[in-house]
Amino acid sequence: MKKVFFNYFVVAAMLFSVAFVTSCDDGNENENGNGDKPTSTVTNINETVQGVGSAQIASVKLLTDGVELATGTFTGGKMQITMPNTVLANLLSSISDIVSGEGDGIKVSNTNVRGLWEAYIAAFDNESKIGDFSFRNQNGYSAWLVYVNNDVTITGTDTRKGSTDVSDWAVSLKTGWNFIYSIENESANGYTVKHTTSKPNGMSWRFDPPESE
Repeated sequence: MKKVFFNYFVVAAMLFSVAFVTSCDDGNENENGNGDKPTSTVTNINETVQGVGSAQIASVKLLTDGVELATGTFTGGKMQITMPNTVLANLLSSISDIVSGEGDGIKVSNTNVRGLWEAYIAAFDNESKIGDFSFRNQNGYSAWLVYVNNDVTITGTDTRKGSTDVSDWAVSLKTGWNFIYSIENESANGYTVKHTTSKPNGMSWRFDPPESE
């Protein structure tokens, strides 16, 4: 179920319970083993996954458009994966192009930044892909993984181009991998889609098997 919630956003958010080894829930950065502050919000995910049932998951992979970015393990109901330090330049897009459909009121602090918006984590048995993971809570928030090659903020509220839907951004991304948390709220005129990098309460990772046809 590769979906990235962007322009509704085709990210359905890879679902496991995240362990951010470089970031705490209060937003403070922790120092790593050599005393340097990490530049990335997410370097490792090491958490229990809900909803696995009888699925025989042998490994997990971070993918984008068929390209494998990283491989991890799945043991005892827990997923472990280390995010790659860098992403190939040909997989990155201009941050301005990525948010171009969100309305002129959405401001990017550094238009030279490039990012990857369509990464997702999938589950594999010994032969093939058997599902995906998403990270969400019961209030409707879902998370999606993004990579940026430099620090950048995306802020503002505006009506999406060609739509009555409102897009609201309060996002601060660090160099490397980050989670963006999104929620859609319906109103009389359409939807308001809120994006934040502040982690909502109650987020948990889940296994999503393929939808039956």
